[in-house]
Amino acid sequence: MKTFIRIRSEYFEQDSSKYRLGVTQQTLIPSLKQQTSKDFIILLEMSAMDPYYSKRRMVFDSVGVDVWPFMSPQSLESPRIEISIGDDDFINAAVVRLIQGAPEQTENTQFVFPNGFTFHDGQLSVCMGVEDVIDAAQIVSRNNSTVTSKSMVLSAAQMWIHVRHGMNATVSDPPAGLPVRNLSWPGWKANMVERYCAVKIAEATAQGCEIYPTRSKSVCFAVGSARQRRKK
Repeated sequence: MKTFIRIRSEYFEQDSSKYRLGVTQQTLIPSLKQQTSKDFIILLEMSAMDPYYSKRRMVFDSVGVDVWPFMSPQSLESPRIEISIGDDDFINAAVVRLIQGAPEQTENTQFVFPNGFTFHDGQLSVCMGVEDVIDAAQIVSRNNSTVTSKSMVLSAAQMWIHVRHGMNATVSDPPAGLPVRNLSWPGWKANMVERYCAVKIAEATAQGCEIYPTRSKSVCFAVGSARQRRKK
């Protein structure tokens, strides 16, 4: 069963594109490189109008797996595993392996990782009960429908880091718990993420530029996300 990771990294303004690419390089990319299972294909949604199109493609190619253009679900074989992740989130190194190790289902099933961390203004905090940071499903429907009929919690442990910064300030605050210090996940560098987010926003503001979060949406707003899926 093939595994596809859908990533929407589609930007049009130069400042927004440059900023978000830098955040992606500090978050999603190192977490994909550290996965204990590299048996997956990236489905990347980009815009040919992106000023950093070539650079962005090179960054995703550096993960070391096949990178395909974004494809509609109807174009993909079934059964399969589909995972959607924002281009500014960080996932635990075991996430892909856990999803691939789930029992084969007889109906479309959403896999849930409800617990993780939020990272905002240099503060890492426990976040509980948020099910749409990692949107994962096993699609077995013969008609290739991606509507899930049931959900299954694969891990109750903290398995992701949702990075909040100037580009996604319009996203509502998830519930945050106790602060966490010195999280030692492979590839996670809190100081680098904090520094990049703060410095680049300050630079853009000083130069009279604006970063448009509403014009550069991450995959959490894309069609097919957990937030938009409806159970039968």
